[in-house]
Amino acid sequence: YSWSELLKRLFEFDILVCERCGGPVRVIAAIQEPETAQQILNYLGLPSRPPPITPARYERRFHPDDFAS
Repeated sequence: YSWSELLKRLFEFDILVCERCGGPVRVIAAIQEPETAQQILNYLGLPSRPPPITPARYERRFHPDDFAS
Protein backbone atom coordinates (compact mmCIF):
# COMPACT_ATOMS: atom_id res chain seq x y z
CA TYR A 1 0.00 0.00 0.00
CA SER A 2 1.11 3.57 -0.61
CA TRP A 3 1.14 6.09 2.25
CA SER A 4 -1.98 7.76 0.86
CA GLU A 5 -3.84 4.43 0.70
CA LEU A 6 -2.89 3.64 4.30
CA LEU A 7 -4.05 7.07 5.48
CA LYS A 8 -7.29 6.65 3.51
CA ARG A 9 -7.93 3.35 5.29
CA LEU A 10 -7.12 4.88 8.67
CA PHE A 11 -9.00 8.19 8.41
CA GLU A 12 -11.70 7.07 5.96
CA PHE A 13 -11.14 9.87 3.46
CA ASP A 14 -8.76 10.30 0.54
CA ILE A 15 -6.10 12.86 1.40
CA LEU A 16 -5.17 13.20 -2.27
CA VAL A 17 -8.62 14.57 -3.20
CA CYS A 18 -9.42 18.24 -2.54
CA GLU A 19 -12.26 18.52 -0.04
CA ARG A 20 -13.44 21.77 -1.68
CA CYS A 21 -13.53 20.92 -5.37
CA GLY A 22 -13.00 17.14 -5.50
CA GLY A 23 -9.97 17.55 -7.76
CA PRO A 24 -6.59 15.90 -7.26
CA VAL A 25 -4.22 17.26 -4.62
CA ARG A 26 -0.58 17.54 -5.58
CA VAL A 27 2.13 16.74 -3.02
CA ILE A 28 4.73 19.51 -3.16
CA ALA A 29 6.95 18.56 -0.22
CA ALA A 30 7.51 16.06 2.56
CA ILE A 31 8.61 17.95 5.65
CA GLN A 32 10.66 15.78 7.99
CA GLU A 33 12.42 18.33 10.19
CA PRO A 34 10.29 19.39 13.20
CA GLU A 35 11.77 22.90 13.17
CA THR A 36 10.79 23.42 9.54
CA ALA A 37 7.26 22.17 10.17
CA GLN A 38 6.98 24.51 13.18
CA GLN A 39 8.13 27.51 11.11
CA ILE A 40 5.63 26.75 8.34
CA LEU A 41 2.74 26.33 10.78
CA ASN A 42 3.68 29.56 12.59
CA TYR A 43 3.81 31.40 9.26
CA LEU A 44 0.33 30.10 8.38
CA GLY A 45 -1.01 31.13 11.79
CA LEU A 46 -1.72 27.52 12.77
CA PRO A 47 -0.89 25.84 16.09
CA SER A 48 2.68 24.59 15.91
CA ARG A 49 2.73 22.70 19.19
CA PRO A 50 0.61 19.72 20.15
CA PRO A 51 -2.11 20.31 22.74
CA PRO A 52 -1.16 19.49 26.32
CA ILE A 53 -1.78 15.94 27.43
CA THR A 54 -4.50 15.84 30.04
CA PRO A 55 -4.25 13.29 32.80
CA ALA A 56 -6.58 10.33 32.67
CA ARG A 57 -9.72 10.71 34.75
CA TYR A 58 -10.01 8.35 37.66
CA GLU A 59 -13.43 6.89 38.19
CA ARG A 60 -13.82 5.21 41.54
CA ARG A 61 -15.98 2.14 41.12
CA PHE A 62 -15.99 1.01 44.73
CA HIS A 63 -14.54 1.93 48.08
CA PRO A 64 -12.99 -0.56 50.53
CA ASP A 65 -15.60 0.49 53.11
CA ASP A 66 -18.28 -0.87 50.78
CA PHE A 67 -17.14 -4.38 51.78
CA ALA A 68 -16.77 -3.79 55.53
CA SER A 69 -19.19 -5.72 57.70
